[in-house]
Amino acid sequence: MYRFGRLIYRWRWLVLVFSLVGAFASAAYGVGVFAPAVLKQGGFDDPRSDSTFVSKTAASVFGSANPDVMLVYRSPDLDVDSPEFEKSVLFTVARLPKSNVKSIVSYWHIAANTVELRDARKNFVSSDRRSTFIAIALAGTTDQARLDSYNAIKDRFAAPGMSVKIGGAVPIGNDFASQMAEDLAHAEMLSLPLVALIGLMVFGSLAASLMPVLVGVFSICGALAVLRIMTLFTDVASLAMPLVTMLAAGLAIDYSLFIISRYREEIEKGRDRETAMGITIATAGRTVMFSGVTVSVSMGGLLLFPQMFLRSIGLAGIAVILVALLTSLVLLPALLGVLGAKLEFGRMPWRRRKARPRDEASGAWYRLAHSVMRRPMLYFLGVSAILVLLVSPFLHVQLGSSDIRALPKDMPTRIVVETMQRDFPAGVLDPIDVLLTGSLIPPNYKIADGERPPNLENFRKKIDTMDGVKSAQFVGYASKEGAVRLSVTYEEPTNSPATQDLVRRLRALPPPQSVDYVIVGGSTAGQLDMMDSLAEALPKTAIFVACAIFVLLFAAFGSIALPFKAILMNLLSIGSSFGVIVWGFQDGHLAKVLNFTSTGTVDANTMILILAVVFGLSMDYEVFLLSRIREEW
Repeated sequence: MYRFGRLIYRWRWLVLVFSLVGAFASAAYGVGVFAPAVLKQGGFDDPRSDSTFVSKTAASVFGSANPDVMLVYRSPDLDVDSPEFEKSVLFTVARLPKSNVKSIVSYWHIAANTVELRDARKNFVSSDRRSTFIAIALAGTTDQARLDSYNAIKDRFAAPGMSVKIGGAVPIGNDFASQMAEDLAHAEMLSLPLVALIGLMVFGSLAASLMPVLVGVFSICGALAVLRIMTLFTDVASLAMPLVTMLAAGLAIDYSLFIISRYREEIEKGRDRETAMGITIATAGRTVMFSGVTVSVSMGGLLLFPQMFLRSIGLAGIAVILVALLTSLVLLPALLGVLGAKLEFGRMPWRRRKARPRDEASGAWYRLAHSVMRRPMLYFLGVSAILVLLVSPFLHVQLGSSDIRALPKDMPTRIVVETMQRDFPAGVLDPIDVLLTGSLIPPNYKIADGERPPNLENFRKKIDTMDGVKSAQFVGYASKEGAVRLSVTYEEPTNSPATQDLVRRLRALPPPQSVDYVIVGGSTAGQLDMMDSLAEALPKTAIFVACAIFVLLFAAFGSIALPFKAILMNLLSIGSSFGVIVWGFQDGHLAKVLNFTSTGTVDANTMILILAVVFGLSMDYEVFLLSRIREEW
C-alpha cells in the first residue's frame, strides 16, 4: 500500500485525467437510468408467497382487484340516480381515449352487467347518495405502460357540475415514488452544503473542505453508471437509485475526511509529499479498504432476502461501495498531489493562528480520552445505561408495511382512500382476494342462467357470516382456467391485527367440493407473507454477516476479543437507534415536528435496510478507531 500511494502521487496528472474522463463517461451513460421502465416499481413482496401468486394469477385472468384509477365524483345537490348526475359522469368517462383505457366500471355499468358484479352495485354509492366512484382499468401490461396511460388521461377527468378526486393503484404508486424521490433529493440538497460546512470547520481551509464533496460527486457519477449496467442483467428497484447514490456519496466523503486528515498530519510532521502520500495510503488507505469490505459484507446480507427491493439495494450497494473505494484510494490521492500546497487555499482564521505543529497531547478530545481511560468502568456503565434506555422502546416494536397514511394529509390519493373508508358501504379499496382453483363444477351439475354451483355459493355464504366480514362477493368466474374469485370486504382497517386474524382464518378454511386450492391474497395477506419471509431470512442474514465480519476483523487486528467486542457494541448501538425510531415514528412522538401520521407500526423493509446500512457504517467507524489505536500501540 505504501508503494501504491507513492505511485499514485508520481502519476497524479495522468490519474486525474483518466478519472475526469471516466467520471464524464459514467455520468453520460448513467443518466440513462432515469429513462422510463429502466428501474422497476415496488419489489417489496416475496415472489414465492401465496399473496403474490393470487395477485399475478388474478390480474392475468380477471384483472386487478384494485382499480388502476378510481375517480370519486360528488355533486353538491344531485342524487346519483338523477339523469343529470349520470349524464355528466358517463359523458366524461366515455370520452377517455380507448387507447389508454382498457375498461370502465361504474354504478350504471353494473346495472346491466353479470350476476357476479350485480351484488356489488350498492358499494358504488356513498351513504348520502351524492357521491359515486368510477373504477378504470388502464391499457398496458407493465407498471410503466399503465403509468404512461394514466399520465395521458389524468387531465381529462373533470365533469360538469361535479367535484372529482383521483385515486387508485397507479396514482397511489406514482405519489409514493414521487414523494420518496422528492424527499431524498431534498435530503441530498441539504446534506452536500452541510458536508462542505463541516469540512470547512474541521480542515480550516476552503480547498480541503471541498475535496470530500468533489469526491462524493465523482462517486455519484460512478454509482449511476453501475446501476445502469446492473439493469441490463437484473431488476433494480426504483428506490435503489437515490439510496445507493447517497450511500456512495456518504462513504466517499467519510473516507475522504479520514485520508485528508492523515495526509495533512504527515505533512505537518515535515514529510515530503510523496512520502506523506505513501504513509497515508499504507495506514489510512488500508483502513479505508478494510472498512469498505466490511460495509460491503453488511450490504451483502440483503442478498439473502427474496424481496427484489432488498436484493437490488444489496447488490447495488456492494457495487457503489467499490466505486467509493476507488475514488477515495485513487482519485483523491491524485487530487491531493496535484493541489500540493494549494490544499491550504482559503485558510480560515483559526487555521492561520496555528502556525506551529499541533501538539497531539492537548485539546478536548485528548482530555476526554484520558478521562475515559482513568475511569473506564464508570464511563462503560454510564454510556451503557443510556443506550439500554434508548433500546427500551424497541421492545414493543410493531413491524408492518407502509400504507396510504405515509403520504401527506392533503394529497388527493390519500383523500380518496379516506373518503371511501368514511362514506362508502364497502369501506375499503383493498379487499381480501380469495382465489378458488380446481374443477369447480360438481359432476353432472347443470348451471341455470345466473345461478352459481351450490358448492361455491355455500362457501361464499360461509365466509359472509364470519366475524369481521362485511361482505363476500363473487367478482370473477373463469371456467376455462378453472378459477373463481371472491372479494371479501372487512370491518377493521387494512393490516390491523383483526384483519390479519381474518386472513389466517380464511386460509384455514377447507376447500369446498371440486375445489383443489383456496389461496388468499390482498394487502393484508401480503403483509403477513412479507413478515414471514423476513422472519425466515433474517436469522440467516445475521449469522452470515456476523461470521463474515468476525473473520474480517480477525484478519485486520489478529484478535478474537476485538471482533466480539465490536459486534456486541454495535448491536447495542443499533438497538438504541431502532428504539429512537420506534419512539419517534411508531409511537408518534415526532409526528407534529416532522408533519407525518403515525400508523402504529414501522416499515419492516425499511428496518431491514437500516439494519444493514447502519451496522456496516458503525462497524466502519469501529475499524477507523481500532486501526489508529493499534497503530499507536
